[in-house]
Amino acid sequence: MNETFEMKLFKSFRKHIILLLVVALVGGGAAGVYKKMTTKLDYGTTFTIAIEKLQSQQQTSGVVIDMTTPDYKIFTKLGNSTENLKRVYKELNIPEDQTTDIKNNIEVIDNGSVITYKVKGQNQQKVLELANSVANNMVELAKELRPDYKINIIDSPDAALTENVLNLKKYCIGGFLGSFLLALFAVYIYDQYKQGK
Repeated sequence: MNETFEMKLFKSFRKHIILLLVVALVGGGAAGVYKKMTTKLDYGTTFTIAIEKLQSQQQTSGVVIDMTTPDYKIFTKLGNSTENLKRVYKELNIPEDQTTDIKNNIEVIDNGSVITYKVKGQNQQKVLELANSVANNMVELAKELRPDYKINIIDSPDAALTENVLNLKKYCIGGFLGSFLLALFAVYIYDQYKQGK
């Protein structure tokens, strides 16, 4: 009776089941370790500032009138402005070749008089240090450039949390199945070779 391909494959599977499981487990573990070593986690933290327009007043016939309309938009660009970042780079001793990446990792969420800055990076501690430096230098710069505004940090960066979740389970299962199938076909070919001799 001629055996089908499926029957021969099943015989090889049953004959080498222990070896196949060992190879599959090693392959699954290797896939998980490789993914963990090659994946760079992104960290992020935020700080929020509140802006208050100080009174610029003119007295007319005994009535005090505020002559200006608050312009909060200027503060959406102050945090990652060239002048502010120069101070940050100097304070943190950041080399010039890294400055472009840092500027690109600072985002602004504009909510009028309350503005949130988001700082990202791949080093948890450095992200936190960068966010605090950007916030503190921004307050000082605002005092110098716009003394008609009062700026307060109402939500300081206190922790840098991971932005992407590394799902190792998925890669381990993929490595397990891939290794198992490759090993199964390898032992099948080996068994067929031995039978043909």
